[in-house]
Amino acid sequence: MTTEPERRVTRRRSETRARLLAGAREVIAEQGVHGASVEDICDRAGFTRGAFYSNFSDKDELVLALFADDRAALLDRLRAVLASPPDDVVELMSAVMDQIEVGDPHLWFLTRTEMTLHALRTPVVAAALVADRAAFRAAVVDAVDDALVRTGRSLDLSVDVLVRTVEALHDGATAQSLLEPRALPDGTLQRQVLPRLMKPTR
Repeated sequence: MTTEPERRVTRRRSETRARLLAGAREVIAEQGVHGASVEDICDRAGFTRGAFYSNFSDKDELVLALFADDRAALLDRLRAVLASPPDDVVELMSAVMDQIEVGDPHLWFLTRTEMTLHALRTPVVAAALVADRAAFRAAVVDAVDDALVRTGRSLDLSVDVLVRTVEALHDGATAQSLLEPRALPDGTLQRQVLPRLMKPTR
């Protein structure tokens, strides 16, 4: 049985980790993974180096933790939407996009891009990221498959391809929207294109 002091330690550790991740997002967005020092990340979060190394062995582990944190939160939100999906395809994709487009897109895109570049340059991080992303996609595919069964629908393309396409379109469209906010407001392209990918076979 967990005691109250143990619960307090666990909660405090969880809060420390969350603040370190939040600080790391900001510093990585500003300086990139390579330029972001452990000291800068700790200063932004309001901790010492000891707090960092009690949670992460190095920046590679931090980067993977940031990816994992984003995926876990997104998966929870998507599962909630897909548990009771709207019948209308446009409404469904709009609801999905509402869950994907959470927070500051500028901060999200810079952080994700810098971390992806780091993974591409660091084979051990890339290998771990590929495995984690595969597990995430499998979980999303299962949630979509369940939603299709409940609504009696099927698609013209595989669910795995759909999930990969949604991710690719969102990432690319976000970059365009950040560069051309007047010509392409955030989310515009995704909300126009994604319903067309959901063409049912019945």
